[in-house]
Amino acid sequence: MLFEKLFKPPKKVLSLESRRQSPIQHQAVDLSVETNVQKIIQSLGNQADLVVHYLTGDAGIYGAVVYLSSLTNSRLLSEQVIKPLKNLRISKVTQTDIPFITNALTVSALNKFSDLKEATDYLLSGGSLLFLQGAEDVLAFCFPGFPKRQVQESITEQTLEGAKEGLTEVINDNIAMIRRWIKDPNLQVEKVFIGERTNTETVVMYLKDVANPDIVSEVHQRLKKIKIDGIVESGYISELISDNRLTLFPLVQETERPDKVVAALLEGRVAILVDQSPFAIIVPVTSAEFYQTPADFYYNYWVATFFRFLRAFGTLTAITLPGLYLAVLSVNPELVPPRLVQVISSGRVQIPFPLLVETLITLLILEIFREASVRIPANINLILGIAGGILMGLGAIESGLVSGTTLVIAFLTTLASFSTANNHKEQAWRLVRYFLLFAGGTFGILGLTLAGLVVLTHLATLKSFGISYLGPWAPPQPVDMIDAFFRLPWWLSHRRPPIYRPQQEDRMDNTLCEDEK
Repeated sequence: MLFEKLFKPPKKVLSLESRRQSPIQHQAVDLSVETNVQKIIQSLGNQADLVVHYLTGDAGIYGAVVYLSSLTNSRLLSEQVIKPLKNLRISKVTQTDIPFITNALTVSALNKFSDLKEATDYLLSGGSLLFLQGAEDVLAFCFPGFPKRQVQESITEQTLEGAKEGLTEVINDNIAMIRRWIKDPNLQVEKVFIGERTNTETVVMYLKDVANPDIVSEVHQRLKKIKIDGIVESGYISELISDNRLTLFPLVQETERPDKVVAALLEGRVAILVDQSPFAIIVPVTSAEFYQTPADFYYNYWVATFFRFLRAFGTLTAITLPGLYLAVLSVNPELVPPRLVQVISSGRVQIPFPLLVETLITLLILEIFREASVRIPANINLILGIAGGILMGLGAIESGLVSGTTLVIAFLTTLASFSTANNHKEQAWRLVRYFLLFAGGTFGILGLTLAGLVVLTHLATLKSFGISYLGPWAPPQPVDMIDAFFRLPWWLSHRRPPIYRPQQEDRMDNTLCEDEK
């Protein structure tokens, strides 16, 4: 009986659109103001922040302004819409009076809707509606009055050089910051709304004469295929549009810096902005992009090259150091000097756990400590982090639970993991680290090498919107292969990365570059 319940074929699943009970359907705007207002009130229910301001004359009600007080700046609405209408002293509205009324409004942008459902969706997005008696269309305008965070420096991608602006949760502010950089009519801003309930505004940005049209078309197709009740953050879209949803590695790039978005657009890539999210999505992306920062191009190219080597070495250390430590001590001690093995072994005489268990416990404790520090109040985080770390380390060594060498290895691994320039990439490598840890601790150097080849093979199979994830190494792009390790000077990197297949390969006059040399 239990077996039949568990493996019983599922019932027919209804589509998201059919399961959602929309309170208002597509219908034409009624000629009666009161009828339209009553339909909106019935569809939205008893909303505490729904305001209906009737406009009356000698002949009765001739109009109504409908808005949500929680999303609208009522002062601006009163000054630019309600007061001008009252000053007209209208007694009755005829069809010929509507253009005259429209011209009397001092709003900067005016929309019209002939469908009541579209007007209601606009109302729920923070817009205001003006119904006029006898009018076939409803006038709509927006006076944002919702609370929002001011533009601040990026928290997750801080640098000493470059712009200090970071993206915010308001999509129009993010578009404005990008437009301030790229003053080009070829910059395309295309909107799409995702989410049956949240109706989240999403913007696709690209340079029309640079970005590959096939990639732009693929982005729109994947966004249109998303059928979900709501989008809360850009991470929802990042997961749903990825080429491989089962991989650990991020196949799209997320950033909080507008200058990084601008740099990607100039390379011929596509940016996706999501309302209510301070992170922009950049596609396509290769693995090498996660180790580059905008600051690389703000420093001297020799200094930037040194920083790139540091990030690569730090990432390699964070991934392989624990597994290598276990491999050479537990399985292949003949590969290290006997004196070193003797010193490390003498420190583990009193340790009750095998080296694999000891290292795993130490790393997991540091992971817990790191995760907790994110949620500890900032005013005590520094004190608790330093004092707690020192006391825990000394206590663990003195009690004989952990050796000093293992603690140093775990600390260096955790510290080196922060050298990755992208948080999502670093999180993926954190999980891969444990796979290499068990491989090295069980099968030694051979197991560590085979595990590394498995990870590399998996990376070689990944694609980001049709672009090889291991580019520019596969397929090989000689110039980009050099640029992955070195920050080439501008007079040697006058062409856009060919891996993204841009329409225009040159981004700088080659003759000018030769003159600069």
